[in-house]
Amino acid sequence: MAKRTYSSFDRRRKELEQETHRKRPKSDNEDELRWPQRPQSSSLLLKKGLKPDGPPSDLEDDVVSNIAQRKNPISLLDRALDSKLKPTKNKQDGIHGSREEFEKTMQSRRAEKKNSPVPRSAYLPTPPSGAQTQQKKRMNSFFPALNGKAGEIVSKATKSVVTKPTPTPELAAKAVMISTETSKVFETVIKCAEPEEPYQPKQYEADKVPAPRRDLSGDRLSRKSKEAGMWSSNQSTSPFLRLPGEVRKLICEFVLGSENTINICYETYRTVYLHNTPVRNDPIFKYHCTVFDNNTNPYTEKLAGKTKITHSFTLLNGVCRQLYLETAALPYKLNLIAFDSHHIMMNFLIIERRLSRQQRSAITRLVLPNDLPATNVLTALPNLDKIFLGLDNFDKDYWKGWYRVVRNNGEEPRLVDTNKWRR
Repeated sequence: MAKRTYSSFDRRRKELEQETHRKRPKSDNEDELRWPQRPQSSSLLLKKGLKPDGPPSDLEDDVVSNIAQRKNPISLLDRALDSKLKPTKNKQDGIHGSREEFEKTMQSRRAEKKNSPVPRSAYLPTPPSGAQTQQKKRMNSFFPALNGKAGEIVSKATKSVVTKPTPTPELAAKAVMISTETSKVFETVIKCAEPEEPYQPKQYEADKVPAPRRDLSGDRLSRKSKEAGMWSSNQSTSPFLRLPGEVRKLICEFVLGSENTINICYETYRTVYLHNTPVRNDPIFKYHCTVFDNNTNPYTEKLAGKTKITHSFTLLNGVCRQLYLETAALPYKLNLIAFDSHHIMMNFLIIERRLSRQQRSAITRLVLPNDLPATNVLTALPNLDKIFLGLDNFDKDYWKGWYRVVRNNGEEPRLVDTNKWRR
């Protein structure tokens, strides 16, 4: 088959068009179905030799003008000069006309305000009846000393001032009188107001703490027990326990910690005298303490007698359970602890364990008469920092003085002599 071109195809189609039997007869009936025709694009109109049948549209005129401008370009300098050489248009007058007319009107209004005898009223128009009743209630609540008449006084004053009469000399004088009356009314309202309440200091009270779950012996304590009820009642009735915890701590530290020296002794028998003659020896077998008024060597002060000595210490342990828990460790923390002998110290701390773990941890300084403590004692007192060997003995006077406890991780604690002349 030979190659078909568009020219030969068109000729063939023209030959076939002359045949009448191949054509569909045309009809002018409007109900007949027809294929929609594609509208002609505007770009075809711009081709050379093609002209539209109808009148040209505005869009086509704009396209033609743009093409003409591209053919004749204008430089940037010519465009700038063209815009500068155009005559400027005068701006339209404002709302008040020209500037001179506006200034004249403002001056005339100021002059009218100065010359008018009636004072200006800056009040708003009278509100409705519902709003007036609310204002009266509010004023009566602000000034209760007027017994509910503050709202009426203020409403009368505002009504009299709101009136705006014509400016005449008589009315001007009356307006001045009304303004002075209203000022006097407001002065009386302010003076009759209720005075401020006197200053009342805030009552600081401690928060209530629940009772402990175990008693001093370690037994379980029920919340419905008698001890738990006394714990809660003491917190509400005792003036001292109602103070904040920080205040109670300061008071207890001042009472129990005045840099005293507490010497713990053990009494086996006590001799009873009658007319300066010994009668009998009563068995005691109890620990007791001797308190010196300052930090001193208790073994030499007994003989000298220069320091005030008491044979009891003010403890708050027996008052109630809460004070015992709060003050149990303060005497050992704030004072210098001494023992009458090394054996008494071993029995009191290690063998009998008279002190709790909290009390043993509170001891930081220790005084012993003749022997230094061993490693087990240093381990039982984890916060012990210094030890003083204080007995004047012929054999051990050379070792008298302060020793420092050295603690290293992974090693046993040891004592280091702080006296330089013995090194």
